[in-house]
Amino acid sequence: MSQVPVYFLLSLPLVGAFALFAVGIVVIHQSSRVLNLAHGTMAMVPAFVTYSLVQHHVPAVAALVLGVAFGALIGIIIERVFVRALRRQGPTAQTVGTIAALGILLSLAVKLWGTTPRGAVRLFPEGGIHVGASILRFGQIGLLAVAFTCVALLFALFRFTEVGLAMRSAADNRRAASLMGIDPDATTRLAWALGGALAALAGILLAPVTVLEPINLTLIVLPAFVAALLGGLSSLPGAATGSAVVGIVLGMVPAIALIPGIGGFATQLGAPQLVLTLVALVVMALRGERFVGSSASPALDEPAQSRLHLGSSFRRTLARLTGAGAVVGALLFHRAWVAMSLVVVGALLPSAGRAGRAVARLVVRLFRMRLAKAVLILIVLAGLIIGPFIGAPFSLLGDAIQACIILLIAASLVLLTGWVGQISLAQAALLGIGAFTTALLSNRAGLQFPLNLPLVSVASAGFAAVVGLVALRVRGLYLAVATLIVLWMSNEYLFKSPWLVGGAGGSTSISVKAIGRSGAFPFFDFAERRTFYYVALAVAAAVLWALFNVRDSKTGRAFFAVRGSETAAASLGIDVTRYKLLAFAISGMLAGIAGNLLITGAGSVNAEAQFGFDKSLFYLAVAVVGGVSSLGGAIGAAILFAGLGELFYRVTVPGGLELVSAGLLAGVLLMYPGGLAGIPQALARRMNLSPRRRTRARIGPAFAPHIDAPTNGSSKKQTAMRRPSVERTENLAVLDVEGLTVRFGGLVAVDDVSLSVREGEIVGLIGPNGAGKTTTFNAISGLVVPTGGRVRIFDHDVTDWPVHKRAGLGVGRTFQVVQLFHQLSIFENLLVATHLQNPTGVLAHVAVTSAALRGERAAREKVAGVIHLLDLDDIADRPVAGLPLGTLRMVELARALVSGAKLVMLDEPASGLDNTETAKLAEHLYHVRDNLGTSILLIEHDVHMVTSVSDYMYVVNRGKLLSEGLPAHVQRDDVVIAAYLGSSEEQPAAV
Repeated sequence: MSQVPVYFLLSLPLVGAFALFAVGIVVIHQSSRVLNLAHGTMAMVPAFVTYSLVQHHVPAVAALVLGVAFGALIGIIIERVFVRALRRQGPTAQTVGTIAALGILLSLAVKLWGTTPRGAVRLFPEGGIHVGASILRFGQIGLLAVAFTCVALLFALFRFTEVGLAMRSAADNRRAASLMGIDPDATTRLAWALGGALAALAGILLAPVTVLEPINLTLIVLPAFVAALLGGLSSLPGAATGSAVVGIVLGMVPAIALIPGIGGFATQLGAPQLVLTLVALVVMALRGERFVGSSASPALDEPAQSRLHLGSSFRRTLARLTGAGAVVGALLFHRAWVAMSLVVVGALLPSAGRAGRAVARLVVRLFRMRLAKAVLILIVLAGLIIGPFIGAPFSLLGDAIQACIILLIAASLVLLTGWVGQISLAQAALLGIGAFTTALLSNRAGLQFPLNLPLVSVASAGFAAVVGLVALRVRGLYLAVATLIVLWMSNEYLFKSPWLVGGAGGSTSISVKAIGRSGAFPFFDFAERRTFYYVALAVAAAVLWALFNVRDSKTGRAFFAVRGSETAAASLGIDVTRYKLLAFAISGMLAGIAGNLLITGAGSVNAEAQFGFDKSLFYLAVAVVGGVSSLGGAIGAAILFAGLGELFYRVTVPGGLELVSAGLLAGVLLMYPGGLAGIPQALARRMNLSPRRRTRARIGPAFAPHIDAPTNGSSKKQTAMRRPSVERTENLAVLDVEGLTVRFGGLVAVDDVSLSVREGEIVGLIGPNGAGKTTTFNAISGLVVPTGGRVRIFDHDVTDWPVHKRAGLGVGRTFQVVQLFHQLSIFENLLVATHLQNPTGVLAHVAVTSAALRGERAAREKVAGVIHLLDLDDIADRPVAGLPLGTLRMVELARALVSGAKLVMLDEPASGLDNTETAKLAEHLYHVRDNLGTSILLIEHDVHMVTSVSDYMYVVNRGKLLSEGLPAHVQRDDVVIAAYLGSSEEQPAAV
């Protein structure tokens, strides 16, 4: 029998297993729009429960039923605790909540059952059918049959039953389902129970034909995510088809061995994982989107005021446990920091007592005093520098080095996830790339530390940038899955490849050599712990200094803009592709530096112990617990987790750190989404202390000392009268659109539209809802690729140009749905709009050069002038989140003006404004046209307003141009009147 059919038949059990997993993922996603990353543990834990029941002489069939029921129970618990409780924070926070559940369940499983593989329960007879030289076991055949039976039953449930219809309705629109008498919470709970039961069934049936071991059985679900994504996460038949594709791809990898020349690849460890990873990344990139309108999600860094309310009995119990823990920690471990940290946590609770709250109030007031901050920082720095010379314990130096390494990885996640909004679960893999590249350079090229550090940084940055290529098309939850698959592939293939890892079993070691000669100067023995402590501290300090500088610069604002809205960022001239890749590269570089320090300080590394799945979850927990967008929070979390590592080493609790880190991740998500960085603000609110206003002159730790407070760059506007119209041909065209056509499949949204905007004109574009106005705007600005026609801006044919290049010509716009950056204040939102006017780059921002300072000063002066012009002075320092819609519209207009664009396109700027505000807007438009020399293309449904301010108008309906001319002409056009009111034949009796 030919080998290819054999491999095909042997792949069918994989198809069955992945189908069970994938349909469960789809059912859960359809009900709650959450990508359940805990699905693997929902399969693994029931498999171990079934095994344990059989070990206690429970019949196998009964154990199977109980195991499946336990999986359904886990699904219900995760939905209730980690998904429903985080619903207000959005799907991304809910997905991160499932990561916390995953970490808790995985840590508990490792502690209960260990990591030694066990013999799973066999529910089907021994033996099987011989397929060539191999055997297709009855357990595999049974798995395939059960899988397709379950898929068929689920399809029938959702297609033909009232329960299935109710679940689909609630998933599509929870509010509408509630009005129809459907309880959306009940349907969501049922979906999670079904998903948990399917995962449990798959895990129980799959364990006998693979390995019953916690981590491997958890990760085996990863191909099912690819299968679900192939089906679009919305179709059970699509998930089944995707499972067939993924299972057959994995099963057919050994067939590559039959191909001359490259057959040796199939015999390498991890080859199937590498092939599937490549397939997954290609599929995700092809299915991805170019832009998302508002990719921001308050998932991980919501301010602490959004903390969920806990029951009073729960608070009292937690307060008592906190107090008891403080006393026991102080008595048993003689660690003052244990007692103090627990007391501070206790002070956060209302029932902690007046004394605790009084201490907290004093701490808050001290931290608000700049002098106190400076003194505190000096004391800490002095302690860090002098400490090793005054008898710091050997283990404490090790903890400090570990804290520096953790800080570097947490900082890499702060930049990538907190600032740019790219969720990564592959930081442990990047850490491994840095460590193994260091060993490669040291052992094979003889390049020792610190000379190998630059090359290691480049290698890890390059690897991260390759992963970042996927992020150009894949976002949010899908990107999290992509990075998780990269982590899986790295551990199964890269870190077991002889060309990268010199040692066996994914481990390697190096010999750290000293620089100089002992007794002479300079002499640095990096193998000596005190010396290496200073090296690690210096590297961490340098990285923090650079990141603080970048955060408050043009580059940092571009990062935040990409997170807030890729569409708006591109419209301001920010190259979204470039800044995403830059963020991935810097993040990878930081993780690589951490890997270099890790192997240099320890002398050896082991991939399974240090770069695995559990470690990536640990690093994510560190970043989230600190406050995922805060560098200060990263510092605090790194110290906290390094201290916890020392604590669990002292009391010998294997796996305790992983369990506690998962628990802290869950606790922060549920109670304090702002993390450690949000605690001072939470304390201030609890003590009724008014927050200190941020000043617009604040630029950052490096910039602030060099720049004076901004000055108002322009005087107050004067109300302008309507100009008399002139012949349009007397002015040059800044925008010329000819024959513009946009099709979406078979739908023609814009059909052969031509229009122009001349210098110094306000041109109105009106039409009924759905007429194609915004699509025309999007095609002009580059957000939509036209099917036909031509767009010329400032005499450049920009039909094929990307958005940011059109913005570079001098095009600004606002959006029908407000696109502001909610993490930033009004002033900072407007600073983003100065991006194209500031020629400095990221290296200048890191080094705080004089050119960077000049660019920053000029940007702030311009923003201050526009803020004064539009009467936004009193609220300039407020975050845009929570502001009235009318104010947000004015901020968008201000941002377009700050950009310096000579052609501004306004999409319904009067939407949400009252009559007074609309009149004020009209005055601003006159001023912009007459005094700033800006041409305006205006979409507006307020016909009175648009006709009063426009010099020329176009009317579209159903994608076609109906009329054009002066406002008075358009108002009297019978075709236009019919388009708005309906023709006499179509018009109903009452309008």
